[in-house]
Amino acid sequence: YDRCRRLLAEELGVDPSPELETAYLELLRDGAVAVPRPQAPPQRVPPAGERPFVGRGPELARLRAAWAAAQAGRRRLVLVTGEAGIGKSRLAAELMDLAEHDGATVLLGRCDRQLGVAYLPVRAALRPYLAACPAERLRALVGPQGGELVRLWPELARQLPGLPAPTHGGPEAERYLLFEAVAGLLDAIAATGPVLLVVDDLHEADQPSLALLRHLAHGTRPAALLVLLTATEEAATRGDVAGALAHLLRAPGSEHLALAGLDEGEVAAVAEAASGRRQGPAVAALAHVLHGRTGGNPFLVGELLRHLAETGALAAGEG
Repeated sequence: YDRCRRLLAEELGVDPSPELETAYLELLRDGAVAVPRPQAPPQRVPPAGERPFVGRGPELARLRAAWAAAQAGRRRLVLVTGEAGIGKSRLAAELMDLAEHDGATVLLGRCDRQLGVAYLPVRAALRPYLAACPAERLRALVGPQGGELVRLWPELARQLPGLPAPTHGGPEAERYLLFEAVAGLLDAIAATGPVLLVVDDLHEADQPSLALLRHLAHGTRPAALLVLLTATEEAATRGDVAGALAHLLRAPGSEHLALAGLDEGEVAAVAEAASGRRQGPAVAALAHVLHGRTGGNPFLVGELLRHLAETGALAAGEG
């Protein structure tokens, strides 16, 4: 599905059809389908997404507090920054799991400047949700501003015949009406239950997406909505992105969460899981070297462990 979506955007500048997205959603919901997997080798180190979640207690506590506030109807925004591979997306995934367990609506969009699609993360985050909505509920959600939303989701015109045409005026007026329509849509969804909107790789966002997110962050209406953004530390200080992020963080209920590397004990826990050994002198010595080489960057730790496993070093006794 992801390959298809990217190809359609790059080659044709269009989005997947509602039929394809509906099929995709059905597959995601169907937990009964078991895909046979080859037996893992004895010293396999799992990819980043499969590795155990280690550490991040204080950071996860802050995210849980923000989520609790959102569940209580207080709009919140959290910007998570850190170097590449530091675990921003993994931390976001942990919160997504928590929100799903709470029965919330979880929306995920990623930024990709290479595609050149305006408002890509918001379009991608909401499109599967809108595609799965029954027509009657969808019409209630989009309300009288459904015509404006067709600018981002043209398929709404097919799902809901009779929607008014988008308003035509100056660019600034059209943009404002569009932003208000998107904010109203999210508020309407949040009125039926808390919503977690995750926008990954914000440093890759286009300027229209940043402007829309600023508008959402500065909304004044109470809403059970948490917007979680992730961006690389380097990009967060770059001129074209830094100003937008600073503006976001000035919104009421916004906070900045900077991720550092894992400490040596947490690296030891990762090494213990990868090597299948209990923590002892050998694992502690390995963790010390890994921490010194990587600064506790979880991705780099995992890749070095994978290399050690592939070369047989993890099975070479206690050395």
